[in-house]
Amino acid sequence: EYGPIVRLRTGVVPVRLFLLTDPEYIEHVLLTSHRNYFKDKHQCKMLQQGVGTNAFNTNGEEWAHLRRLLRPVFDRQEIGEAFGRLVVAETNKSIASFAETTEPIDVDRELGNLVLRATLRSLVRDLDDAEIERLQHPFTRIIREMFVKRPKRFFFPPFFVPTPSNRAAKKDIATVFGEFERIVEGRQRLESQPHDLLS
Repeated sequence: EYGPIVRLRTGVVPVRLFLLTDPEYIEHVLLTSHRNYFKDKHQCKMLQQGVGTNAFNTNGEEWAHLRRLLRPVFDRQEIGEAFGRLVVAETNKSIASFAETTEPIDVDRELGNLVLRATLRSLVRDLDDAEIERLQHPFTRIIREMFVKRPKRFFFPPFFVPTPSNRAAKKDIATVFGEFERIVEGRQRLESQPHDLLS
């Protein structure tokens, strides 16, 4: 309806965002000409305060170094096939759960949860439903705080200022990190590692 490039505005302070829907344009930005595009430095700094430095919130040589460390994990065919299977499996679970309810369904929320569950299972293949549940809610709140609430505010204090929202976000981040640390400790006792992004 809106074409392959859509301009969006968000937040109290106007921020120009562009949504790309054409696969060729997405490939151009993320693969063939990625050196021409940088993540917003302000957003990167904000994310680093919350979750530390990683490949998702760095640019330039620092990003290239972190990306090289991750390269063995990101085999294009393996990721495409494995993630596709996970999305199909989670979609089938969601459809089955929809059939069991007579209540209205928030499709936007359920779609977000579906993608998050598939992403978590691609990170850690052997997560059970209870572990997904423990990670899903704090993960969702972190994403909402970082990418929905904060960009809409004219000013937001850095994470070291103990505001209610900062305390809640730090608690959720600690929960997620604690859960992954527990998983990593369990993995270290295994003789062979499952084939997933965490390994």
